[in-house]
Amino acid sequence: MAFRIRSIHTPSERTKKVMKTNDLTEHEFRTYEKKKDIMLKELKKKPENLSSQDCWKLEAITPQIRGHMMENRHVNIFSQSLQKVSARMHRGDFKDKNEKYYEYKFSVTDDQRKLSFLQIRLSHKVDYFIFEVYDKEEKNFYSLLIPYANMVELVNSHGSITHGSSPNMHSLRPSLKTKAKNNKLWKKLTDYFSLSYAELERHYDVNPCSQTT
Repeated sequence: MAFRIRSIHTPSERTKKVMKTNDLTEHEFRTYEKKKDIMLKELKKKPENLSSQDCWKLEAITPQIRGHMMENRHVNIFSQSLQKVSARMHRGDFKDKNEKYYEYKFSVTDDQRKLSFLQIRLSHKVDYFIFEVYDKEEKNFYSLLIPYANMVELVNSHGSITHGSSPNMHSLRPSLKTKAKNNKLWKKLTDYFSLSYAELERHYDVNPCSQTT
C-alpha cells in the first residue's frame, strides 16, 4: 500500500519573527503574575492609598472585587464621618454622622467607554447613592452624589432590570462616547451630581481629610 506524504508548511521568516516578538515565556508570565499579586494584595490591604492617577491598576481586578475594594477606599478616606452598616438592615452600604444612608457603586469604562451600575436597589431605605467612575481612556476619576428621589427618576427614564436578578434590582448604563445613545444619561449625571472630594467632605460634615483625589 502506498502512503501519501502530506507537505508540512513551515512558518515564513517573517511569521517566525512576529511569533517570537509576541511570544510570552513562562518566566515572563510568572514574573508578571507575581508582581500583579503583590500589587493587588497591597491595594486590598490599604485601598485608600490608591490615588486617582493610579486607577489603571483597577483594570487587573474583577468588577466584583474592585467594587468592594473601592467602597472600602471611600469609607476609609472619609473615616471621620462614614461608618459601614450591615447588609441585613437593607439601608445601603454606609451612613454618615447625620444618620444619612448611602448605597455605593463603582464602574470602570469598557473599551467602548460604557459604564455599568448594576443592582441598584430602590427598595432599600437610603438617602443617597454614591457613584464613582474611572474613565480608562481619558484617565479621569469622577464622584457622583445622587439623592434618592433623583435616582428614582433616573431609573424610570434610563434604567433597566439587572439581568439575572430580582425585579427590584435596576441598572444604569451610561456612555461617555459623545454620539452614543446613553451619553445623555452621562451628561445628566455629571451636570447635576458630580462633586469633588472637597465638596463631599463638606457634604459629610467632617474636618478635611488628609487624603483626597
